[in-house]
Amino acid sequence: MAVTVASTDPMCPTNIVAPDNVPQRIVDRVVAAKPKITYHDEWFTPCTKCDGTGHYAKPGYGTSMCFACKGATRTFTKDGRKAAKAAKEAAKATAVGDFVAELSADDELATIFTRVVDASVEAAEGNEYVVPETVHTHGGKPPFPQPAHDIVWKAMGTGRMPSEKAAGFLRKLMGEHDQKEAEKAAKGPAKPAPSGKVTDTYRVIKAEYRHNPYGPGGGTKMLLEHPKDGYRVWATCPAALDRTTYEPSDLTGCEIRLSLDLQPSDDDETFAFGKRPKPVAEGTEWDAVAPHVARAAKDAGVPPGMVRQIADGITDLASYKNPGEVNKITIAVIRGDHDTVQALLPPDSAAALLGQPG
Repeated sequence: MAVTVASTDPMCPTNIVAPDNVPQRIVDRVVAAKPKITYHDEWFTPCTKCDGTGHYAKPGYGTSMCFACKGATRTFTKDGRKAAKAAKEAAKATAVGDFVAELSADDELATIFTRVVDASVEAAEGNEYVVPETVHTHGGKPPFPQPAHDIVWKAMGTGRMPSEKAAGFLRKLMGEHDQKEAEKAAKGPAKPAPSGKVTDTYRVIKAEYRHNPYGPGGGTKMLLEHPKDGYRVWATCPAALDRTTYEPSDLTGCEIRLSLDLQPSDDDETFAFGKRPKPVAEGTEWDAVAPHVARAAKDAGVPPGMVRQIADGITDLASYKNPGEVNKITIAVIRGDHDTVQALLPPDSAAALLGQPG
């Protein structure tokens, strides 16, 4: 699409008239960022006495330095500076125009840029210490993932389109964000979190190891969501559950039944902090199987009895005592992931477990 570039006063050297799919406010922010342009044209005049060499070769002098330019090899003129500045601003205007033209050629990317910029500006409004470009790092909370924010604002600040890889990652981030928002809208608004002792089933949104900021040690923390009511809970992962994982993220997406004390947040009634969580048996034959192993087995149609048989076989073959590793290998066997089995077990044990000749 065509992009109009026109010169204006020195305080605002470029005036880019945007195409239809790129709002003018987006273009104005790229212009205001004043992207750095490397301009290689010379804006000096070589010294006429030494022809720009910096040396005066006439015999009879005790020094070879040119007395006219004192070795500088060149002199600067006011007209040269003006011409160089005008050329640099023209190059900058061309660069910004090229950026806008590239952005307008991709409707999806242009829409993403507009959404992220508008959300950042809105998040920064009313806070004199926050600007849209750094809203994530200075207390603002735009409704988009931070990597998406960073990619967009880096491109806006430099006047250069993101690389193909970065643009693909940006599309993926925004697609996942939109999907989550659609799921959230379908469920409706979350209900207020209850207070006190609660026994219920929760879905693990995120599980990760957190270091103790006040001293040594740490522990696995979980962000839980009630499947029906939608409220969320931040709690420590029970040790009995934590030791069944190879890494905390194994629990992500699992549904677990817990008994814990809930204390709603003062800032958000749909969020609570959980204390003293304990796993609760549901009274089924899956109780003896770790949640993430049970999920993999159910997806593959493997009954709980066979899951326990696989786990017992792994323990016998390798004399494993770590339930986290046993469960990881069990899931690999269920899914037919031979590479993981062979990576975690000795060759003979892996071959025996997979039914291959040793």
